Amino acid sequence: MKRVYVVGTADTKGEELAFLADAVAATGAAVARVDVGTRNATVPIDVSAEEVAGHHPGGSSAVLGSDDRGTAVAAMAIAFTRFVQSRTDISGMIGIG
Repeated sequence: MKRVYVVGTADTKGEELAFLADAVAATGAAVARVDVGTRNATVPIDVSAEEVAGHHPGGSSAVLGSDDRGTAVAAMAIAFTRFVQSRTDISGMIGIG
């Protein structure tokens, strides 16, 4: 089933991510909430940051194992790009940050 991917940092923008996902779902679209945060999510999600981070060439520890926020965010961007390229179920995508 094709889904609209609603992407955001569920650690710092959890409420906003949930609001946007609910708004998209209200149109009748199937939705997947995708977390690209580098800390624990504060709302329910469908695709975890760990799953996304696992697409990094250096593995999830290259993303989630860094204490430096800038390094972690840059690594998550690489992981997210590869994650999206691996998917066949995306009908649309919207992100917040």
